[in-house]
Amino acid sequence: MAALIQLLGTPQWVRAGGTLALPRDGSLWLLAYLACFEEWVAREELLELLYPDVEPEAARNRLRQLLHRTRGLEWAAGLESDSHSLRWTADCDVRRFRWAFTQGDWAEVTRLYRGPLLEGTRSYDLPGFESWLESERENLQAVWRDAVLNHTTQLEQSGDYAQAMSLLERSLTLDPYAEETLQAYLRSAMKSGQREGALKVYGDFCLRLERDLGLEPEASTQKLLDALLQAPVAVQVKTKPSRVSRGFSAPLTSFIGREAELEAITTALANPGCRLLTLIGPGGMGKTRLALEALEAERPTFAEVYFVPLEAASSSSNILSSLAQTLGFSLAGLDDPRQQLLEFLRERHCLIALDNFEQLLTAEVRGEVVELVLEVLGAAPRVKLLITSRHRLELQAEWVIPLEGLPTPTSGTLEAARRSSSARLFVERASRSKPGLALSSANAAAITRICRLTEGLPLGIELAAAWAGALEVGEIASELEINLDLSSPVSDRPERHQTLRAAFEHSWRLLSSSERDALMYLSVFRGGFERGAANQIIKASLRILLSLVNKSLLRRSLEGRFVMLEVIRQHAAERLAEIPLVEGEVRQKHLEHFLALAETLAPQLRGAEQAKSLEQLASEHDNFRAALHHALQTRQTEPALRLASALHWFWYVRGHHREGLTFLESALALPDQPLEPRAEALRGVGWLARELGNYAAARSRLEEALTLWQTLGNRSKEAATLYSLGINSRETGDLPQAQQKLEQAAALQRELSEDWGLSTTLNDLGIIEELHNNFPKAGEYYRESLRLKEAIGDRMGVAYALANLGLVAETTAEYQTLTERSLSIKRELGDQQGMANSLFNLAEIAFKGGDLQTTQLRLEECLKLFWQLGRRRAIAATLAKFAELNAAKGHFEACLRLAGATEALVKATGFQLQGVDPNLLEGYLEAARQALGSKAQQAYTEGLKMRLEEAVSYALECSSY
Repeated sequence: MAALIQLLGTPQWVRAGGTLALPRDGSLWLLAYLACFEEWVAREELLELLYPDVEPEAARNRLRQLLHRTRGLEWAAGLESDSHSLRWTADCDVRRFRWAFTQGDWAEVTRLYRGPLLEGTRSYDLPGFESWLESERENLQAVWRDAVLNHTTQLEQSGDYAQAMSLLERSLTLDPYAEETLQAYLRSAMKSGQREGALKVYGDFCLRLERDLGLEPEASTQKLLDALLQAPVAVQVKTKPSRVSRGFSAPLTSFIGREAELEAITTALANPGCRLLTLIGPGGMGKTRLALEALEAERPTFAEVYFVPLEAASSSSNILSSLAQTLGFSLAGLDDPRQQLLEFLRERHCLIALDNFEQLLTAEVRGEVVELVLEVLGAAPRVKLLITSRHRLELQAEWVIPLEGLPTPTSGTLEAARRSSSARLFVERASRSKPGLALSSANAAAITRICRLTEGLPLGIELAAAWAGALEVGEIASELEINLDLSSPVSDRPERHQTLRAAFEHSWRLLSSSERDALMYLSVFRGGFERGAANQIIKASLRILLSLVNKSLLRRSLEGRFVMLEVIRQHAAERLAEIPLVEGEVRQKHLEHFLALAETLAPQLRGAEQAKSLEQLASEHDNFRAALHHALQTRQTEPALRLASALHWFWYVRGHHREGLTFLESALALPDQPLEPRAEALRGVGWLARELGNYAAARSRLEEALTLWQTLGNRSKEAATLYSLGINSRETGDLPQAQQKLEQAAALQRELSEDWGLSTTLNDLGIIEELHNNFPKAGEYYRESLRLKEAIGDRMGVAYALANLGLVAETTAEYQTLTERSLSIKRELGDQQGMANSLFNLAEIAFKGGDLQTTQLRLEECLKLFWQLGRRRAIAATLAKFAELNAAKGHFEACLRLAGATEALVKATGFQLQGVDPNLLEGYLEAARQALGSKAQQAYTEGLKMRLEEAVSYALECSSY
């Protein structure tokens, strides 16, 4: 049994010899902090965390003594340090917990959560550490709560209501005011007939809510209770089926009020005539939060629901990229990206939320984005769009739900405040800043004033609630009244915009100068940021970040990232723009940081850290985009070239081919290009252009890159470029040229001892030998490639070597085993093209074994993937396999139509059909011709005339007959 440090719950060390409780002292505080962040942590940050009020030199001495003492502890093995920073590499449950969450392994997340982080420990003499610990506990608990809700949905679907209810009860114990958890419990109780137990849980919840916060349950919860009481026996309640949903997870905070608006959304979306529904209202009205809640409510109705944030978008091409990323398909191939999106959506039954749409309604881009919306509605009849915006789209097809503020108390009485969702929101949020604060007759009038002064604006209420840690409720109301009186500088704004600005301005005045600077500087981040990035770019300490979280100006995602609401970011960015020199300096530091991060992570995509690095690059994609835009706008040639080049492999693996190519070409258009960055960018362009099917452009760019590398004398890059040229030649059918380039690359890589490059080249040389039917030689190449890939820790390379070894395996059983192992790794890494290839091969195995049902399932999945990726040659091969499958089923007309569509595609591309035995295919076609007689040619001709998208849809439809 491998040793494991457990920090969730009572801290302990689990090893083969038993369990050891860990001491509550500085060593545990230090290592727990390092364990939660994984990456290197600066010594200066630790000094501020552990010794904030100690003189610098004395603090450094204390840290050195602590490190010396900690290194002597057996359970603290794995502590690493240099002169500037530290990290801890031990296996730890917190790291396993977060990784399981990112992978959607809800059962593992719930298993690992033994209790709050460092349960039962306090460090009163370390206020910085205590503040971090409280925030981290809350965040990890929110992660667990989200996993519980997802896992219990899975348990309900399998009929295991007892375990689902047990998990939900435990969640309520640790998170006693989580009404969404209570609602899930009541639904499970109704389905399992556990009414008495549910009534007790509900009663206990009501008592806690009344005693601690002075509140009553939401109306939606009370409706669930009424349904439970009216059901004499177990009833079937509509639950969320296991369907596709991407782009969002359960929010960290509870959803309060908006019952009427949610019902209006549900009613509108249920109407067949409503295809485009827009939620409009000023910033801070809670449109995003309402849209997320609506998506949750609509999951049972739609096969797929998606949430697409557009706060970083500025054009229709940005929308296309964001949609492709969220929907899980790639804008690949030479086809117009718009047409690719429309074909992807054509037959889908889905609800797509487009959030923060208003910034795309400017005069410059309004026409193109509105046209895109109309094209989606016209091409995909079963797709509905839910848009959040400050403004209408002003389309005839548009249905609109305007959002007003939450209802405010009708009077200043306690009873009126209890019935008001705005008062409830204030109390719930304020109790986080001031534990023990509850709605009472003593503060009801002041809370009513706050709700009225903010006009029920949710973000305004949240900002005011965040002041509860420093001000009494009556003082908050008085300060807000004063601030509203000072709103004349923005009197040209709509009234509610003034209200929000007033709340923001007062929050701004409550900040220290360092907090104000931090909030301004943090506005340059897009899509959130990690603590380390904030510290490195703007020197924002953890204490300042947590202080901004406590004041509702920052939030933490379930993954632990810090996120700024877009409306807050815009206010902060306005402040930053007032100081142009400072703004330019901060944006430059942002560019430099993310350039360094990209160049650090790019080599890791080839080794043991591959999966983790891919996820990190994906999480920072919006920041990379922002950094690239800054480099391009300020015409910084070398940084633009280097950053785009460093990202090209990530763009390739995750399917962002077209976006990556656009960035690279834009960087290559800048003046005064240094030779080395230009050569590397050219190589990236060549690789992505090939993936998009533009082989001539790819070859031109790669040949220029090769000349530059030879001029520069960089033999390593010369080998890599020769390899890319070899792949380009192989895909255009020039096997002699491909073999020559690959052999030249391999010779250089052997000479330079470049194992990763050599292992990759050997794998592709094996493919050349396989195409020449030299299977023993191909096997030699594949085995050597696999050995090198395993030594390096290149999981993706291992997956491809396993897949290719399967193709030359001596037995079908070995072929299937190797291919399934390959597919498992590719799924883990999110390698869509690799997954499609393995699925194709597994379909072939199943077909030869007579298992037509498995063949169909594998072919359907791989065709959808190839279609998303725009891989026409692979689509042609898959259509041919569908033709064989339909012949085997006796669907001879479908067989010949698909064969005709395959021939049309092969002729259009000019490439040979690969992966298909022509003799076997011809045998099935002949059987189909014999069966259909005079009708055979008509069916084949109909297939020849099919457009590609028609052929793909037809293959998927007819295979299910």
